[in-house]
Amino acid sequence: MALSINEKNPRVIKTRKLIQETIFNLSKVKNFDTITVSDIAQKAEINRSTFYAHFHDKYDLLESIVSDQLEYFISKRIGDKLEITEEVIRNLILSICDYHEDLSQRCKYSYRSFASVIEIKAKVQLRQVMLTLFIKNENKFAHDKMKIELIFTMISSSIYDGVQYWYSLGKKVNSIILVEEMLPFIMTYFTLL
Repeated sequence: MALSINEKNPRVIKTRKLIQETIFNLSKVKNFDTITVSDIAQKAEINRSTFYAHFHDKYDLLESIVSDQLEYFISKRIGDKLEITEEVIRNLILSICDYHEDLSQRCKYSYRSFASVIEIKAKVQLRQVMLTLFIKNENKFAHDKMKIELIFTMISSSIYDGVQYWYSLGKKVNSIILVEEMLPFIMTYFTLL
């Protein structure tokens, strides 16, 4: 957040959600690149200073949305399962499919314009999920930290890029088929640990 505000305050939470929903609504009719903080503030019926109390700029807002949405879809599919299993990895891939579907539906006009902006943040967050899973299962794997981080970076990028490619082609196969095609490849990475 841009300024020091109480993130647990219900009014702060409500305002933050309002700002996030506003950019979704604006991106249905405008390209993300042309949306300004003034547009967001006007549509949300807040002052620009209120916007800046929550976010540094529209890119900070976008990053918070990416983070919140990814966290939501991953926890929805994985829950509290912290084992590195085919089922968990399958659900992780499906959560990225859900994420792309939701984002493209909510931001039809702007999806392509900010896909590259969100990609880096999404991959970093996905990598963090993978590292969290690893920490819970580290006794099963080698302990070369650099190798582990490299492999999880490759896994995160492979999952995200595979799903993004599938989505860019118009989802010619359903997500279950996509996952079954990706899963053996992704699971092979774990043999390298």
